[in-house]
Amino acid sequence: MTLGDLVNMVETDYEVNARRSRDIIQYPLRHVLDYFDAGTRAVAITTDRLDQYIADRLRSGAAAASIRNELALVGKAFTLQFGAEAATKPYIPKPDGDPSRVRQGFFTRDEVTALCGHLDQCSPDV
Repeated sequence: MTLGDLVNMVETDYEVNARRSRDIIQYPLRHVLDYFDAGTRAVAITTDRLDQYIADRLRSGAAAASIRNELALVGKAFTLQFGAEAATKPYIPKPDGDPSRVRQGFFTRDEVTALCGHLDQCSPDV
């Protein structure tokens, strides 16, 4: 089993389950594939190599949140592999998020409900 095989499993899973983000996973996966190479054996992707990946990505200026997204896909790949066959999933380290980079400008559930209430009153021509 290679990293390329794992990536194919993730892509297939996203397609089969019609995940909305299936079109955008290529970008974070590209960073992982560029670093490790698609031919890298899955068993060679160890925690210490993932730590080195994190350090290299941070040095290159990548945001911790971006790295977390990339590693979440790696974790998903190993989870899928684990379900497909008896395999060992390595511990996948992830850098802590930067608390100053909290997303802003999102609606609360109550605000969405109130907005939807107003939309129901709109005519179809609007």
